[in-house]
Amino acid sequence: MLAMFKALSSLIQSSPEYWPVLQHELESAIESARAANKYDDLAIFLFQLGNAMHYLRREVPDDCAKAVGYWRECLATVRDKVPSADQKGLKFVEKQALDHLSIGYSETAIHAEGAELADIVEKLQEAHKEDRLSSSVKYVLASLYTSKGQLDKARDLLRSEMVTAFNILVDDDIGNDWQGFVAIRHLLAHTGDYENARKISFLIPARKFNGEVLMALFADEEPSLEIARETLAAVYERECTGDRTDASNLQAVLGEAQRLSAAAEPGSEEAAIYSKVLMILNQFDYLIDSTYSCNNCNREWDYEMCFHICKYCHSMDLCDVCYNDLQSDNTTKVLICSKLHDWWELAPWTIASYVRAWKRLIPVKAEDGSEELIDPSKWLGTICEQWGLSKSDWNFE
Repeated sequence: MLAMFKALSSLIQSSPEYWPVLQHELESAIESARAANKYDDLAIFLFQLGNAMHYLRREVPDDCAKAVGYWRECLATVRDKVPSADQKGLKFVEKQALDHLSIGYSETAIHAEGAELADIVEKLQEAHKEDRLSSSVKYVLASLYTSKGQLDKARDLLRSEMVTAFNILVDDDIGNDWQGFVAIRHLLAHTGDYENARKISFLIPARKFNGEVLMALFADEEPSLEIARETLAAVYERECTGDRTDASNLQAVLGEAQRLSAAAEPGSEEAAIYSKVLMILNQFDYLIDSTYSCNNCNREWDYEMCFHICKYCHSMDLCDVCYNDLQSDNTTKVLICSKLHDWWELAPWTIASYVRAWKRLIPVKAEDGSEELIDPSKWLGTICEQWGLSKSDWNFE
């Protein structure tokens, strides 16, 4: 559906004279589906015409207002006219229509004040109360509160979501911690805490292991680990060729560290050294295969490119290229979000930030202004207090 719409958008951009044709065809399809009581087709065509009005005619205020009307009718059609047995196949359309509707409201609200703003907030609150609505409405409403300086309302709205995220972090499955980190990033960002949202973003790298990472892992450790680092670096150079995966290279180094640990005299300094080495290397298992990706082109956040995160939309990340396209006149390449929105930025990864994530350390400012690396538990304890929650409920420091 998105691919087809992008193709149509490219056509309209290059040949604007085709817009009346596209509009006429979609309107005719809507009327035909309505007359034949084909409500599943009707919902899809309403959604597409709403998108066309919003993205292809975004410079025309009346057409943007019409887009909201089409999305509302799309939702009403799915919920009230499509038989229950057929609604499952339209879940994607329903969610997308709701997401776009919430974006439409938020864009209107960005510059609204007084009675107009109160009316928009009321509409979003009504949408949030609906059982079957996407969680994105809740986040858009929280962002709206945040943009108007009403942080307490934003946190009140999302507090239960923060509790859920904390619960994920303290369950027995450490392998799902990244899901809790992702959730907390969204919650912090939608309540205006972009600094801490950046910090937790850097706990979710895509796993990698090479000679540079191996050296960096032990660069800031105590001098006693230097011999171990040199020994393992030699193993890497000897056994880890270019056609091996990062995971297999890690296993080669880890296997040698395990052998040396087993051979060390119990209680000796060498045994203590390799115990620390193994503790560090084994944390590779807690990393995941991928990190945040661009919602438009699917490129992953990496060591070369900044990412831009929308302050209004829920879970909307754009790479530098797509962000710049959105801000330019070449907007039909990015048929999501809006150039009217505000954004916060994530710098590219570095080996230093990757090693911190590997060791699960978060950089914070110490009292003397220097940088201090702390355990996530201590950092999360501070977040708990900011959100009016008790850190003892999760045994955070």
